[in-house]
Amino acid sequence: MRRGRKSARELTKAHALLLVNDGKTEMEVKDALRISRATVSNIKKRYREEGFRKRSRRETKIRSDQKVYESC
Repeated sequence: MRRGRKSARELTKAHALLLVNDGKTEMEVKDALRISRATVSNIKKRYREEGFRKRSRRETKIRSDQKVYESC
């Protein structure tokens, strides 16, 4: 497992949310990060609806050498 590595997409989303939190407009965020205004709007919308919940599109695979723990 790799730690401390984030995709450019995740970092852009986080940076956009920080700028919005600092009071920047969607236009200012778009210009600062070189993304579309629609992207900024979508990032804000997803954060309002889902928070920071990870949205993995891949199925989690468990290798045969990994231990599986059931919740108590």
